[in-house]
Amino acid sequence: MSFTHLHVCSGFSSHYGVNRPEVLVENARDLGFSALAITDRDGLYGAIKHIGACLAVGISPIVGVDIPVLDEDGSSLGRVIILAHGGDKGLGWSSLCAVVSAVHTKGKKNGLGIKRSLLAKLVSSNATVLLGPSSDVGKTTLGRSKASSTRALKAWTELFTSPGSLGIEIVSLLTEPGKELSSVQATRMLELADAYSVPSVLTNAVRYINPDDAITADILDAARFLEPLGKFEPQPNAQAYLKSSKQMLSVATEIAGAKRAKQLLRDTSLLADICRLEPVTDCGWGKAKTPEKEALGIEGNP
Repeated sequence: MSFTHLHVCSGFSSHYGVNRPEVLVENARDLGFSALAITDRDGLYGAIKHIGACLAVGISPIVGVDIPVLDEDGSSLGRVIILAHGGDKGLGWSSLCAVVSAVHTKGKKNGLGIKRSLLAKLVSSNATVLLGPSSDVGKTTLGRSKASSTRALKAWTELFTSPGSLGIEIVSLLTEPGKELSSVQATRMLELADAYSVPSVLTNAVRYINPDDAITADILDAARFLEPLGKFEPQPNAQAYLKSSKQMLSVATEIAGAKRAKQLLRDTSLLADICRLEPVTDCGWGKAKTPEKEALGIEGNP
């Protein structure tokens, strides 16, 4: 069964991702993937390189972003993944660009983030929000209270009512049981998704191509935290790499059992198909573009 990675950070995710988009795409092709997503942190920094690389090797580009979300009172709801839908004449791409602009509106001094209510309006039915292990929903599953997980998920489902606009991201990097990114957390998140009929997909939260690249990721973490190695909590292991379809099936089976694992992979493929971009019609690939005059503050005839 083929697999598509829907959560992949490139080297354009400052002090986080390790490899350039072109290298990630080439390795995806070599693994037999027909599509690959790029979901850089806080922006679409590597998106154009990614689309060009996908076109060069003949696989479908999928573009998203990894962003911080805020509650209405400004408190953090963790990070989520937004994936633009494709084949819709640019509606998904436009929504994604609007979301990224809104994330940066507050300015760096106030911290990056977008309020959940605004995110729901901008996404509508043109993109999918994935609640993963680092979202507020994911973090509640680390505790013993199912009620808190239910409340957290309900707050999302009440706002994201369009079909396909919300999903649960299932991730296991085989960390210590009960910890974030563990199979225990992944299983609990899958059970929560199934209990409330929220679609779920499998990812590997990719940061690098090979396990050996985890060393580079540790150094990037040190730069991001402005701390020497050993002075902050490092990656628990070297599992956040671009795994093959066979390896992802093994991860899914550990999380959900053989039967549910196959359905999880099918659902992941279904979302991937929805999000495959058609660069020319969705993004205006190959055409010169300029900002709208309103964005430049021009009121009269340019």
